[in-house]
Amino acid sequence: MKLLTGFLVMSLVVGSTSQGLYFDNEDQTVIKLAGLFDTSNYVWGPDVFAVTVQLINQGWWDVLNPGDRLEYDLRNTACDETTAVRSYWGLRSANGNKPMHGIIGARCSGASISLARVAGLEAVPQLSPASTSSLLSNKYEFPSFSRMVAPNNERGEVGALIAMMRVFGWERIGILATDTQYAKDLVNDLRSSWVGDHDDWLGQVAFSDVIRLTQDGLVDGDSVLQVLENIPTDPSITSRVIFLAAHQEHAFAILKEANILLNPETIFVGPSSWAPRDDVNNHGWLPRTPGYLGLAPFRNRDQVYEDFMNELQKYQRENGKEILDELPTFAAETVDAIRAMAYAIVMSDDRSDGDAVVRILRELVFDGVSGKVAFTAEGDRKDPKYSLFNVQHDGSKFVWKDIGVAGTNFSSANLDKGFQDVCFAGMGCGLALPPDDTYPPLPYEMPIWAIFLILFLIAVLVALLFMTAKYYRSRRSKRNIKAELNALRDSVVGMRTATCQFVPKVVRKGGDVEQGMGGTVSAAPIQTPKWMWQETSYAMSQHAPDTIYDANDCWILYAGKCSKKIEAAYTKGSKDYSPLPGYVIDFASMEQIKNSTGYKRRVQRVLEADGGTSKAIDLHAIEFGEEFPAELHGEPRMILCEGDIIQISKQREDDFAFGRKLHQTDEAMARQLVAVALNGASSDDDIITTDSGWFMMSKTKICSSDDLAPLQQTVGDSSALDAPSHWDKTSDPSVVQKHQLLPGDHERMEVEAAFLSTLSPGTKIERVERVQHLAMWQSYAIKRQTICNRATCEPKRALERFERKWLFHGTNKEVMDKILQQGFNRSFCGKNATLYGKGVYFARDASYSAQKTYAVPDRQGKQYMMACRVVVGEYCYGKTNVLTPDVRDRKTMQLYDSTVDSTLDPSIHVIFHDAQAYPEYLISFKSP
Repeated sequence: MKLLTGFLVMSLVVGSTSQGLYFDNEDQTVIKLAGLFDTSNYVWGPDVFAVTVQLINQGWWDVLNPGDRLEYDLRNTACDETTAVRSYWGLRSANGNKPMHGIIGARCSGASISLARVAGLEAVPQLSPASTSSLLSNKYEFPSFSRMVAPNNERGEVGALIAMMRVFGWERIGILATDTQYAKDLVNDLRSSWVGDHDDWLGQVAFSDVIRLTQDGLVDGDSVLQVLENIPTDPSITSRVIFLAAHQEHAFAILKEANILLNPETIFVGPSSWAPRDDVNNHGWLPRTPGYLGLAPFRNRDQVYEDFMNELQKYQRENGKEILDELPTFAAETVDAIRAMAYAIVMSDDRSDGDAVVRILRELVFDGVSGKVAFTAEGDRKDPKYSLFNVQHDGSKFVWKDIGVAGTNFSSANLDKGFQDVCFAGMGCGLALPPDDTYPPLPYEMPIWAIFLILFLIAVLVALLFMTAKYYRSRRSKRNIKAELNALRDSVVGMRTATCQFVPKVVRKGGDVEQGMGGTVSAAPIQTPKWMWQETSYAMSQHAPDTIYDANDCWILYAGKCSKKIEAAYTKGSKDYSPLPGYVIDFASMEQIKNSTGYKRRVQRVLEADGGTSKAIDLHAIEFGEEFPAELHGEPRMILCEGDIIQISKQREDDFAFGRKLHQTDEAMARQLVAVALNGASSDDDIITTDSGWFMMSKTKICSSDDLAPLQQTVGDSSALDAPSHWDKTSDPSVVQKHQLLPGDHERMEVEAAFLSTLSPGTKIERVERVQHLAMWQSYAIKRQTICNRATCEPKRALERFERKWLFHGTNKEVMDKILQQGFNRSFCGKNATLYGKGVYFARDASYSAQKTYAVPDRQGKQYMMACRVVVGEYCYGKTNVLTPDVRDRKTMQLYDSTVDSTLDPSIHVIFHDAQAYPEYLISFKSP
């Protein structure tokens, strides 16, 4: 990051515009090229550069104008992103802090990507002879990058690889890859094109695994052994054909272990990164049998190639260097890259205009050392061809033998002499037909009829056991259910059951008017579901405006018919649905998964009003309350539906009590009753809620065992409502107790670490107290279980997904005492914020809640904050002043559980059910 920053600063010193930043050479006849190359592995690089530049300066290929001279400076980039950028910076500094006219390199895709981003800031044209990642075809992200090879997708190497494997009739392969960017991209592109039904063949991947590299860039030996040992051995499910995606320095270290551990008949197929890139005899080991298959960019052998080879060999003889019999892989492409870049620069009216050079470069067509050269609009090699190779033994050593040619069409491979000219590992050469992609079956297999007989007997035995268990369970269930309900009733503090539909009385704008005069009221609107998926931010410009639902969080709407089909599958309770070929939506995790690559994107379901309304309420069936005592004005009042179960946290001597619902019989109905109560209310002080507040005791009764049956289904084992094991003994479950944590306590250290992680240095913690309120904890535990029970995933995963342990809420001393006794309540929490709804606000970062607007200092300057557990559940984007989140499920009219400031990375969570949060710790502190 420091390197890139320094580069940008130096760029700004050179000039003020894109063209002004560019190289301004005093001698306009000199063309300077930067050779950023992997001379560590491509030891032939210096010779090829020297000879090519020398020939161009001598007038070969008519590249230069009279009086022009081509110069270059060659630096090593290895196969490393950081080294590539440093080498570029070194060349730029050596050139008087000015960029070169053009870049030849790099070798590896990762290094080329880094180089393209840095050099592209100044529009320096870059031409790589070897980088094949499909990411580099993005002309918007890499406008100055071109290459002498095709991308490693179906338009290039992947297409040729598939053509080669298809010429042998293979449909099932295994895949091994190193954890480099090159290998990951190559495997993703291969999977995408290989897997699936291709009319006359079905592409399958039997297994796939990744081999780690060490920090030094070497193959991790333990990882190789683990991956090879995990390859399936069952001939019916595995594959004898394995595609190995790796660079040459890694591939043969992997093949060495595979040579020992795997079946001798395993056939390895390699990309141009290692086949035929190395001498098979020079690794300290030899294959048990020949048979590796691979390809490389087309090995041209015409007169242009021969003329260059003569000049190269002449140079090597005159300088006492090793003489090459033929050009190694990508050497011919390097020659043509230097030639093409120099010509494009010469042909440009303004050699400092990098964009003009790129345009000319991509229009070139010529017969090069690597064959016919032309470029696509994206800067890739056009109409590429590949030579096919096979490791064979020539009587004295192993060699890579040229066996044919392939294009990018899946049926384009052509073997020079047919299958008889190919050697296959463990099976030899000269076969009439190629081997199958699976190993031969095991010598001894159980007859099919015996397998079916065993399965039938097992099924009968399981059925008998199931029926027996069901019989005994039914006998026990009646005895156990009542015992469980009694245990639940004894576990929960202060429970009551609502006996009717109850609406508290409010003051109307026209004065006191009679409530409950009859008729009907229709409240909550009917809503229409919309399904959408989350796009990557940089790709948003590719979508039409009418398909974008939320530009900030990158949500893209599915097409109308597709959305309806997804909704139909969702409402039927399906676990997943395939909206498009090759994709599936997992409703449990709300993710869209690409089958071929496993790549995941988030999806969401949003409900919007369509003008209709829900079912009407019969006002004759509602009991309206009496006038509340004056001292309770401004306090929240709670709607009741018959069967609701309430836990009392405070009770007056008259008929009024404060409570929180542990179970709601009909939450959608309760929301409509709130609308009925507030219709025409004269003041915002009339706070009517569905889940907590003051109510009339006369509208409730003591819970019976039967009343608790719905709650029992939610809670399950009543032990789930016990106090946490680390609490001190609770004397009165309905009264809050605070337990001070001493400095050095492990529990206090954990709280302090979470609290101070985002606060400025100098914040002083004066006191940390654990909050113990069993009744409030039980309300929270039941609400948490209710939300988690809706998830289709296993309980542990649901809890991890829906609960946040460390969310913070700043408060003042007066409100703090109310929260600790009565719990969080919208009447005295959230008054400072309504941007994401009128609920209770919690922050991910303590620094946000520590603002003095929220954590109000007392007279001594002391501030108060609560570290809370919050069950956030399914959340949606919050809207200003809303009383509830959006509807999540149209079928049940169920709401989202909370709102957030960003669905992508939320830092603010807002709850609208008071039982969704429990204040675990109270922190007293002073800000610096």
